[in-house]
Amino acid sequence: AMTDVEAARAAMASMLVAALEEAERERDLSVAREPTSAELAAAAWSKLQYDFPVVSPAELDALAKEMEAEAGGGTGQPPAGAPLAYAPTNPLVAAVIEGASRAPADAAADDASASALRRAFQRLCAVVLVRLPARLAKAGAARADAFLAKYFIAEISDETRTVDRAFETDERTSVDAFGLDEREHDSAEESRSSRADDCDDRRDDATKTPRDADSDSDWEPLEGPVGADPSQFGSHGTTNARLLCLDDDDFSDPEEAKSDVEAKLRDLVGRARYAYFDAKDSASLNGASAEVSAWTLRGVGAAATELVESFASISESDARFDDRSVCGHALALLRERWRVAGVGADAADAQTLTRCLRALGLFKNDGGGAQKSVLDAGARRSGSHRACVETLGFLCASFVLFTNAGTATEHDRVDEERRTRALWPIAAEALAPVASALDASLAEFKLRGGFFSATRDGDGLLSTERLDAHMAACCSVIAFYAARAPGNAAVGTELLKSGALRAAAALFCVCSETGKRTAEDDDAENAEYGALVAEAARRCLLLASAASPDAAAFALAVPGVRRALETGDLFGATGACAAHGALWELAFTSGAERGKTTSAEEREKACAARFAASIIADPAVAVDALGLLRLVQLASRARGRDAGALLSDKPDSALRLVLREAAN
Repeated sequence: AMTDVEAARAAMASMLVAALEEAERERDLSVAREPTSAELAAAAWSKLQYDFPVVSPAELDALAKEMEAEAGGGTGQPPAGAPLAYAPTNPLVAAVIEGASRAPADAAADDASASALRRAFQRLCAVVLVRLPARLAKAGAARADAFLAKYFIAEISDETRTVDRAFETDERTSVDAFGLDEREHDSAEESRSSRADDCDDRRDDATKTPRDADSDSDWEPLEGPVGADPSQFGSHGTTNARLLCLDDDDFSDPEEAKSDVEAKLRDLVGRARYAYFDAKDSASLNGASAEVSAWTLRGVGAAATELVESFASISESDARFDDRSVCGHALALLRERWRVAGVGADAADAQTLTRCLRALGLFKNDGGGAQKSVLDAGARRSGSHRACVETLGFLCASFVLFTNAGTATEHDRVDEERRTRALWPIAAEALAPVASALDASLAEFKLRGGFFSATRDGDGLLSTERLDAHMAACCSVIAFYAARAPGNAAVGTELLKSGALRAAAALFCVCSETGKRTAEDDDAENAEYGALVAEAARRCLLLASAASPDAAAFALAVPGVRRALETGDLFGATGACAAHGALWELAFTSGAERGKTTSAEEREKACAARFAASIIADPAVAVDALGLLRLVQLASRARGRDAGALLSDKPDSALRLVLREAAN
């Protein structure tokens, strides 16, 4: 018979064998069973809290799916009180951005799995930085505040706000209790003291140092809570009071929570760059397999447009449009996409620019619902309208201000035509608002004394420098409308009816006088500030005149324009704008301008002689001059049949001979 000791040992051995067998069976089951999406997402979330995470594309895709579903928003609210398992943290956001921004060459150098991992990071990055904020903007401030509780930014983490908020709470409690009887007053004080003691206890626990806490455990927490930003810790290791006093009702301010949510969304969207979503991946679109980027696959353009529309009313109510607001960051991200890929690069992005301009108030709807491109006079210089005009000018400038003599390949030419066809209708619809904006900016520019009385505004930038960029954007839109108009467009009529040509001619005169004055005073600094807007105004008026004889007649009837072209040194044979002066020879289309009758052939010969002198002297100038000539040729396509061709199509024409000689 076994003794009691032997019996206990046998029982213990049986228990150990059973436990080992059970563990083996569970291990076998875990190998055979595919992990669920939630398990993959939880694994990815945990790994992304540390540097250099080792994750798989499947885990990243699962986290993107679960995180977006947990955020709610447009697809409905999660159950109240449900735990948040996939809330973004500072380490997670940093790791996702680092993974999405890996260079394609580095990924290809390793193997195909590295490229797949980069694409998965970009898909997750699209969710974290753009789609998640778009959903949270619709989810309500309370839900969004809870979801972003583990994401910290320096703007809302200072201890001063916590102290001020606590002081206001104490004052409010004291005033409310002053009129109560002594028993109620004591009860209120006791309740508040109890909450304060609880909060102090938690704060003491969080701020204990190894010297204060002589515990039996040799493990010491060297970091704060998961996801906490090191900048959130004070001199004694204290964390944000929102973590320590979450159950204190006195610290729940709905307006403050809404402001904090907007600040965090602004920080997230502000981190997004188009380069984070450019990796191509195979996908099925419209029933066909194609290579699409993470931008298209995750609908980043639509989400960013929703953010602009959601926060546009806030931006319109401000006297100045803040480029660092949620709306400003989302618009900047879209602008980067439009610059790289073009407007309407795919079906999902076809209406994004129009939707943004309408949301920011550039396009108005009348009572009958028909679109009417009228800029409200009372809000003409508001920040949201300025952002609209500058965005449109930024896109148009690449086609009229920064051009070369021609495209390199047939593919480049086709791509350029695609981009211009998508952008031109929007520029045509915005012509009247842009003309009004140019009028208003020019009036303000004159009131400030032009470039000769530049003062600094709150951002430390020259106020006239901002006006300079704004007016250049307006001119770029007008010049693009004239240079890229289809053959059936009534360019001259629209330019005159909208007031765009009148505003451009007025700016041309102001810039010509400014250039003359800076040249006489040898004022290089002011000349540099005015260079951009002056060139934009010159190109705008020249291309409009090349596109329409009516526009040319109107422009040359302005005394300041004719005086600058005929007597100014700037457009002379040795002037900095000699190529402009040479091409203006083509615009004098009747004998009324020069007091004598000239044929098209004679005008082209005069242009060729002056153009040859301008491009032979300096090769750098020649590149710009040839690009300008190409724009004039494109603009001349909008001339009606009755107006006559601006340039001869004969192979031995004077201008063609000059170009062949310059090429040799």
